[in-house]
Order: sequence, then C-alpha cells, then structure tokens
Amino acid sequence: MLVVEGQGLPIGLLLESAQRSEVKLAEEALRTVKVAKGVGRPRTRPRELVADKGQGSDALRKRLWARGIRPCIPRRRNARPRPGRKANLSGYRE
Repeated sequence: MLVVEGQGLPIGLLLESAQRSEVKLAEEALRTVKVAKGVGRPRTRPRELVADKGQGSDALRKRLWARGIRPCIPRRRNARPRPGRKANLSGYRE
C-alpha cells in the first residue's frame, strides 16, 4: 500500500501480504508517513485522506477523525444512509 501526496509523490509505503484487510493495511500505511519540514520533527499526520470506497468502513473513519485527519471517502451504494450533513467529496473528485 502506497501513500502519496497531492502531486503523486510517495510519502509512505507498506508492503504486506494480500491476505489482510485493506482497512487494516490503510491504518498501518498511515503510520509510515513522514514528511520532512524545514526545521523540527517530520509531519506524520496528513490533513486529509482520500481513498476509494473499498476503504470506507465506519471504524476507519472514526479512527481518522480521532487522529485529526479528515476522511474523504465516498460511501458504497449499498451503505445505509447516515444522519447529518453529506460528506464533502470535492477532494475525491480532483
């Protein structure tokens, strides 16, 4: 699993067997993210995560929000509707 920034440059990588769930792989891949800044510790938390519908579990969304990462993951067609505002998917469309 590869984590890339907005321009497509890799910032995190996880190599694992194909038997594991993609949601668990996504969480572990996010732990490998390190973006160097000019001074100080590298950033380890992106502002937003854009992923496909296959990684759109509610558990992953909750863990992302808890870490301060905004999930931009569309819901599956067969998912039951959620109360509240609709998700902002403008980042997904880009």
